[in-house]
Amino acid sequence: MNKFLRLIFLKRLIAVLLLLYYSLQFDTIAFAQVKFSAVCPNKKISKNEYLQVQFIVENATNVQQVIPPSFKNFSIVSGPNHQSGMSNVNGIIKQYIAIEFILKPRRQGNFTLGPAIAKADGKILRSNSLSVEVSNNSTSSGGTSFSPFSNIMADVSPPPLHQFDDYILHKGENLEEKIKKNLFVKVTVNKTTCYVGEPIVASYKLYTRLKSESNLTKSPSFNGFSVSELEMPDDFTLNNEKYNGREYSVYTLRKVQLYPLQSGIFELEPIEVENRITFIKAAYANDKEGEIFFDMLRDFAKASSPGDAIEEQKVTLLSKPVSITVKPLPYENDSKEFRGAVGNFSINALLQKGVMNADEAGNLIVTIVGNGNIQMVNAPNVLWPEGVEAFEPKLSQNIDKAAVPIQGEKIFSYPFTVFKPGLYVIPAISFSYFD
Repeated sequence: MNKFLRLIFLKRLIAVLLLLYYSLQFDTIAFAQVKFSAVCPNKKISKNEYLQVQFIVENATNVQQVIPPSFKNFSIVSGPNHQSGMSNVNGIIKQYIAIEFILKPRRQGNFTLGPAIAKADGKILRSNSLSVEVSNNSTSSGGTSFSPFSNIMADVSPPPLHQFDDYILHKGENLEEKIKKNLFVKVTVNKTTCYVGEPIVASYKLYTRLKSESNLTKSPSFNGFSVSELEMPDDFTLNNEKYNGREYSVYTLRKVQLYPLQSGIFELEPIEVENRITFIKAAYANDKEGEIFFDMLRDFAKASSPGDAIEEQKVTLLSKPVSITVKPLPYENDSKEFRGAVGNFSINALLQKGVMNADEAGNLIVTIVGNGNIQMVNAPNVLWPEGVEAFEPKLSQNIDKAAVPIQGEKIFSYPFTVFKPGLYVIPAISFSYFD
C-alpha cells in the first residue's frame, strides 16, 4: 500500500540570508552609527509557547549577509521574516533591516542563543547573545500560548547554508543537470553481506538544495525480510549532510531494520518520489531589490511574482536498487534446539514455588534476554520429569524495536501440576543461538 508524504522544503529557509545591495544617497544628510543587535521581547517562556527573536542591523547603507546562530534547542516555526524601516529626526537618518524568527522550544531549560553575524558596509558585525529560560509550566505570562502557524510543520529544523543561486534559473543553464545535481534520492545500508537472521539497517533519503514539494508515491516491499520500522514516512526527520563536498538538506523518508528469512541474493526495491520544483528566472530576479526580492526568494509566492518569473518542473526520482547477499547459517543443523535465533542472548529459569502440595498448580518461568532477531525466539523445550503434567506456556514480552539490533526480553510461563508427593528434578533447559 502506497504511503504519501508531503515535504515543504523552503518553509524553514536557509540560515544565510542574501540581501541585494542597495544604496541610499543623500547629499546633506548624516547617518547614525551602524549597530547590530539581537532582540527578544520575552526571554522567559513555557515549553508550550513561542519565542520571537529579531536580528537588527541599524544604519547600514549596504547589508550583504545575515547569518543567525544555531537554534539547536528550538524548532523554527516561522522565518526568516524580513522587515525594514527608516526615520529622519533633525537631519539624522536612522534605518534598519531586521530578520525575525518564531521559535518553539524542544525542551525545558536555560539556553543561550549565540551571536549572529552580519556583513554590512564591508564590515563583519557580531550581535549580542541572548539567554532564554524555558519552564515546564503550561503557560507563562510573557509568551504566546497558541500557534498562528498551524499550517507549518513546526518540528523541522532549519536546512543547511544554501545560496539563492540554487533557486535561480540562469539563461542557458541546463535545467536537467541542475536538478540532477541538487535533488536526488539515495538508499544506504550498513552492510551488503550478512547471515540469515542478521539485521541490516536501510535508510532511504531525499537530498535537496532546491525548493520543491515532494510526494512519496511508492515504498519498497522488502520481500524475503522481516521488517522493523525505525522511521516511518509520517514521521520523517531532517538533517544536514555533506555529499561530494556540497551541503544538502537531507530528509529521511524511511528507515528500517531488515532481518533476512532465507539465504540468497535479494534486491532492495527502489523508493519513488514525485517532485514539483520551483525556480525563479534570473532575468526577473536581477530586476528586483531589497525587501521585494527577499520576500520572493523566501516564499516563492506566485501572488507576488508574475507567472513568467517562475519556472516549474515535475520530476520523478527513483533510488538505485541495492543487492544484499544473505549467507546460510553455518551451524543451523548442528543442534536440535537451534530454531533460527541470531544475536546475543542469555537464558534464566526459576520456579514460582519450589515447594508445593500434590494437585497444586505450579509455574516454571523461563526468561530469554538479549538483542538480535528476538522476534523469532520461541518457547524452549522443557524435559518434564515423569509425574508432572505441563501445559502450553504463556508469553509476555518487552521489546525495544527502535534499538539496533532489536533488544528486549521474552518471558515464558509454563503452568504444571504434580499428582504425587516426591522430589522432582527439571533438567537444565537448552537454548541455542548463532552469534
